Amino acid sequence: MKIDIQRIARLMSWLADTHIHELEWGDDRTSLRLRRDPGQSLRQAPEPDRSAGPPARAADPEAQAIERIHVTASAVGRFLDRAPLQSQALVTPGSRVEPGDLVGLLQAGPILLPLRAEVAGIVAGHAVQAGEAVEYRQVIMSLEAVAAFAEGEEP
Repeated sequence: MKIDIQRIARLMSWLADTHIHELEWGDDRTSLRLRRDPGQSLRQAPEPDRSAGPPARAADPEAQAIERIHVTASAVGRFLDRAPLQSQALVTPGSRVEPGDLVGLLQAGPILLPLRAEVAGIVAGHAVQAGEAVEYRQVIMSLEAVAAFAEGEEP
């Protein structure tokens, strides 16, 4: 049986939108098991109501500006912190990233999937080690996103 990565990705997406916690399928030569933590909510939070105006500011503007964002696995695979032929990690804790920057790779069989920063910020740390197997939507690293930087200013 030929394994279709796109079909597996669609199954994972479908599973995330159901109340099913485990799906197993197989034949004589191949089996596939997809699991998710029963306590984990995989749906995204609804967008805040912006019609009421901007939210009130906290007394400390620095506390208001920093938000922790998680980079998660888009498939089951193995986390790589560097390209296969490179000796340096793509990012390390403390690295500054911009939206779309490559922060890691996910090896799913022979395919390398990019892990990209969704926001500008600072790499806070890795939740998994390079080479470690990861589950679908498992947190790989955290970014400290800053709502707005002054021109040329570090967070």
